[in-house]
Amino acid sequence: MSKREIDFYIFDVLISIIKIEEYIKGKTNATELLYDCKSWDAVMRELEILAEAMKKLLEYDIVDSEKRKIVNFRNIIVHNYFGIDLDIVWDVLINKIPILKNEIINIINSLKNKNETIECFMKDNHYLPFVIKELAKLKD
Repeated sequence: MSKREIDFYIFDVLISIIKIEEYIKGKTNATELLYDCKSWDAVMRELEILAEAMKKLLEYDIVDSEKRKIVNFRNIIVHNYFGIDLDIVWDVLINKIPILKNEIINIINSLKNKNETIECFMKDNHYLPFVIKELAKLKD
């Protein structure tokens, strides 16, 4: 296991979600996202990062086993990139990601060193005002 603190993986999930929300802003469907190739690629990358972090959270029993679907979805993205169903991706982005965000925020709110970790991630993401804004909302 990595020596990296588990709290950091929790925040990795949140940061990826915040970035995904930013990248899909203004898009109304999967085709629009796909045709904005930079946004599409960015979203796919953040889904990969999110799932890798979620894999660690599963290993530490931080999230329920139902979240294994996220890791499986990442495997489809990585290994079957050209066979990805756009409607499934869009459904994940619009319907599943907001639910996951709320769950992750609930986990973050229960962390002992929440504010310290938020500060660390604010420093690491200082160049992304939309991330800073979302993280600031979580501070006590």
